[in-house]
Amino acid sequence: MICVLMIENCHMLAFERSIVASHQLQLYLAELLPQELDKVLYLDGDLIVRHSLLPLRNTDLDEKAIAAISDASSGLIEIYNRLKYPFDLGYFNAGVLLVNLKYWREHQVLREFESYMERHEDSIKYHDQDVLNAVLCKQKILMPIKYNLQRGFLLMKKNYDYWKAEREIAEALADPCIVHYTNKFKPWKIYQENPHPFNSTWDKYQNMTKWKGIKYDCRTMKQRFKSFVVSILRKAGVSPVSKKSVYIDLAPVD
Repeated sequence: MICVLMIENCHMLAFERSIVASHQLQLYLAELLPQELDKVLYLDGDLIVRHSLLPLRNTDLDEKAIAAISDASSGLIEIYNRLKYPFDLGYFNAGVLLVNLKYWREHQVLREFESYMERHEDSIKYHDQDVLNAVLCKQKILMPIKYNLQRGFLLMKKNYDYWKAEREIAEALADPCIVHYTNKFKPWKIYQENPHPFNSTWDKYQNMTKWKGIKYDCRTMKQRFKSFVVSILRKAGVSPVSKKSVYIDLAPVD
């Protein structure tokens, strides 16, 4: 059996007797979910699913612990030096995961997670994502980027080996299955200095809900005042030229 679990990053989640912070939730999936479940498809809450997930759901894990998608920062050698495993094994993003719960239970993977966290507490920077990568670096399957198109793949500055996945990335940019709004650049924020190229995708689906048009302003009063002054100066034609977008030139898909 398999289920799909979609979690909003910023909340605490209670599962019967256990309460686990969301940045550690993935590590405890095999313990928290019913024993009759063999697999689970985990999705972060800051993403939009545009196409069927059946191809991803039906992936044969072939005795592997997990299927995931490369992280947009996977080309940074700092990650592998910090976590102490080989660069050629790659680094995946923990926002979209197909987890082999049966494998985790049979191999007592949770014990490995806990042991790693105890031994490398000072090396862990990205919580569950670092732990999952370090422990499961040899027991994973990497899936196409179209199933987790992160903000980093849209930037002009690249932190991954672009030439290795050029066709895969082009396919993802043209018609992504999942758009993942990683980092602090969220489409539900009112003010964005560099608007995400797929903001229209979020807006399209938000407008189908009762929360149509709702946006939040997360800026401090100082930030709001600065933005107000800059907008006035620009209208008056005396402000410096706006910063060039950090994103590659990309046609909207929605």
